[in-house]
Parts: sequence; structure tokens; C-alpha cells
Amino acid sequence: MQPQYNDSDNSGSDNSVPSTGQTVNERQQPPGILLSRRWLTVSLIAVTLIPVALAATVWIAIPESAEPDLPVEVNFEPVPWPPNSTEVKLMPGVRIRNSTDSRWTNVSMAINKQFYFYLPDPVEARSDFRVPLAFFRTSGNQPYRPTIVPMRMLTVYAQMPSGKRAIRDQKY
Repeated sequence: MQPQYNDSDNSGSDNSVPSTGQTVNERQQPPGILLSRRWLTVSLIAVTLIPVALAATVWIAIPESAEPDLPVEVNFEPVPWPPNSTEVKLMPGVRIRNSTDSRWTNVSMAINKQFYFYLPDPVEARSDFRVPLAFFRTSGNQPYRPTIVPMRMLTVYAQMPSGKRAIRDQKY
């Protein structure tokens, strides 16, 4: 016969278990599924590997789409700043010409993919705009200084009327 737990032997200690008339083997199990060490390990590995496998499948299965080339003319020249003012200062700058028959929106530029400039206004077809190089900034708001950092590449991004983003990388 199995031993029974009875609190009369412990004379009121905090470690006593009240007698329920159940034997040791008949005690209630906690609710839920109990997993052995093996099944717990297998389930944790499955929970980790399934998302990684799905992400790898999507990365391999979906082809990388090429972005269209942006037909743009880039010239480096002195830029008068501020424009339309009586007292202007010539600053080193870049002139970008839209040589297409379509309007560009969301135009941005990057020098060495480190210094950025965003043009809030659209660029009309067959028009150009000028930007002083001092307006290019890093994400930490550090200005581009051509005397310290040599320009190796200028990248121009623009959204075409079709909605696609076109890119032009100009290396120097």
C-alpha cells in the first residue's frame, strides 16, 4: 500500500501538505502538455529553423529586379547662393539636368553613399537644378567638405511617372 500524506505528523509546520486522501502517484499533474527533454529540444529547433528556412526560400525564389537607369547630366560648377539675391556667394556645387521628357519626383542625391541631399520639389522635363555641395549631409548632420573627403561617386535617385525608382551612379 502507498503512503499517504497527512499534516497531523508535522504539528503545524509550513512545509506540510494537506491530506487529500490521494497517494503519491495519484497527485494531480499541472495543466498542459508535458514534453520530454528530447521533444522540447526538437520543438525549439523547429521553431527556430522554420522561419529561417522560409526567409531563405523567399530570398532565393524572388528574383532581384533591376532598377532603370536614370538619364541625367551631371556637371560640377560654381553655384550662386542664395539665388535671386543682390548679394550672392559662389559656392562649389553640382548641376543636375533632367534630360528626359518626363517629370521627376522624390529626387535625392548621395555623395559616396554617405552624404545625402533631398530635393523636395519635382524636377520638370528638360530642366535643371543646382545644389551647393555644402548642403549634402550625413545622417549625423555632418556637412560634406570637398577639401577633406574626395568625391568618388555621385548617385542620383528619382521616381519616374511609372512609379519606379531610377538610379544613376556616376563614378569619378
